[in-house]
Amino acid sequence: MYIILSWIAILSYLITEVLYGLNLLERKPAFAKLASRFLVLSMAIHFGAMLARSRQFRVVPYNDLYGSLSLFAWMVAIIYLALEFRHRQKSVGAFLLPIPVILLILATLLNRTERYTPPAELRGALFAYHVTSNIFAYSAFTVSFILSAMYLLQHHQIRIRRSGLLFSRLPSLELLERMNRTSVAIGVPVLVCGILLGSLWARKLHVHWALDPKLVWSLITLLVYAGYLFLEKQGTWKGKRSAIISVCGFLIIIFSYSVVNLFFSSFHKFY
Repeated sequence: MYIILSWIAILSYLITEVLYGLNLLERKPAFAKLASRFLVLSMAIHFGAMLARSRQFRVVPYNDLYGSLSLFAWMVAIIYLALEFRHRQKSVGAFLLPIPVILLILATLLNRTERYTPPAELRGALFAYHVTSNIFAYSAFTVSFILSAMYLLQHHQIRIRRSGLLFSRLPSLELLERMNRTSVAIGVPVLVCGILLGSLWARKLHVHWALDPKLVWSLITLLVYAGYLFLEKQGTWKGKRSAIISVCGFLIIIFSYSVVNLFFSSFHKFY
C-alpha cells in the first residue's frame, strides 16, 4: 500500500512542479495558488505513505535508507513551503520541487520489502528526536543550497549582461539572499539540537562516540553554517561570497550523509 502511495505522491509532486513552472513563465495568480495547494496535497499523500510503511513494519520511517530519503524529501518540501509563506515568493518553487521528487523516487526504487526488526538502540523517543532534528536541519541546508545556486547563476547573468524571460521572472538577488539566510537560520539551531540529543542518546546507551566520524562532520557542518550567519550579520561576507559558503556547506552534507554514513560511522549506518 505504501509503495502505491509513494508513486501517487511522486506524480502529485510532478504536477506541482509543472504548476510552479507555469507560474514562473506566465505569472498568473491562478497557477500560483493551485501550485501551493497541490504542494500541500502532495505532502499529505507523501506523509500517508510514510505512515503506512511505519505501521506495516512497525518501525520509525528513517531506520533504513528508504525511510531516511523519504523523510528528507518530505522535510525539504516543508522548509520550502515555510519560506514561501514567510517571503510571499513562489517563483523559486520550480527550482526546489525537483529535490523532493528525486529523493522520493530514489527512496521508492531502493525500498526493501522484507520485514525487519531494528536494533534496540534505534528505538525510543530520544533517538527519534535526534534523527528527526538532523534530517530537518539537512533539509533546510538543502534548500539553502538551491537558493545559493540560483543566486550565483543570476549574479553571473547580470555580470555578463545577459538576461532573458526566465531570469526576468526570478526573485531579486536581495530576496534570494534573505530567503537563503532564513533557511540557514532554521537549520543551525535545529542541528545544534540534533547533536545535543545525539550525545544524550549515546550517554544513555553508555557508548563512546566522541570520535565517531559522523559527529566530526556534523560539527564541521555546524561550524560552516554558523560562520555563514556570523559573517552575514557582521556584513563581512555578503552576496556572492555567502552563497559560495552555503554551496560548500552543502557539499559537506552530501559527503556526511552518504559516504560517512555508509562506510565510516559506527553508530549511523543505515539498517
